[in-house]
Amino acid sequence: MLYYIDNKNFTPTNHTIVLLHGFCENSNIWREFHIDSEDKPRIICIDLPNFGKSPSLFHHTHTHEISIENMADAVYKLLQHLGISHCTMFGHSLGGYVTLAFADKYAKMLKGIGLINSTAYPDSEEKKQSRNKLIESLENYGTKPFLSTFFRNLFYEKNLSKFEKELQWLMKEAQNLTTETLIQTTKAMRDRKDYTELLKKLNIAVLFVMGKNDTILPYELHKEQFSLPRKANAQIDEEVGHLSIIEAKDQTMTAIFVFSDACYATK
Repeated sequence: MLYYIDNKNFTPTNHTIVLLHGFCENSNIWREFHIDSEDKPRIICIDLPNFGKSPSLFHHTHTHEISIENMADAVYKLLQHLGISHCTMFGHSLGGYVTLAFADKYAKMLKGIGLINSTAYPDSEEKKQSRNKLIESLENYGTKPFLSTFFRNLFYEKNLSKFEKELQWLMKEAQNLTTETLIQTTKAMRDRKDYTELLKKLNIAVLFVMGKNDTILPYELHKEQFSLPRKANAQIDEEVGHLSIIEAKDQTMTAIFVFSDACYATK
């Protein structure tokens, strides 16, 4: 069973928000996301398989590999265990890919979804080659050289000095990740499906949050996905890179809660 954090002070309600972290992160990335209101939704922050305190999937799959789809299955099993019949789900980067896979298989459980610095598009050939180079580097040199630069590249360059404390915290949280986890998850991201057709057919609303200065998922290459869903909201952060949940925390937190409220208010 996946590890999760469940807010203890929510108002008894059917309103549930599920938050999924990105690559090399864990559920603690959402630690400051809360809402001050009389009707507090239930907020469940999940450690995806092989990250944080969640167990490995490697030994529960026939191929000893993980995929975006079986990560989504693990999230589904946890929500079933918790007795949750419906929710809104938001994913940062990798978490967005898992959210899309979840929506593809378990759409009836979802009131709405949010892609936070994430995309429905598959990897380009160039991006796949970059993933392959990372896998080769991890096989040869392990995790330390990669993690020493990875998080720094997620921030908008002009924000690095402002968020130095957060950068160091992210690196510390990731220090125990294994080489196998990073290799297998990189393969899963490389080989993920194209979910653009899914966005077109979904009957639920989709929230997009993107940074204008994101070098991981460049805004200009991914903004066209905003027009794919039947119902969509978009928040574009001007002075932000790939970490809207840190670089534009308050705006992103508000966008998630307002969007989720609207989804639950819709009949």
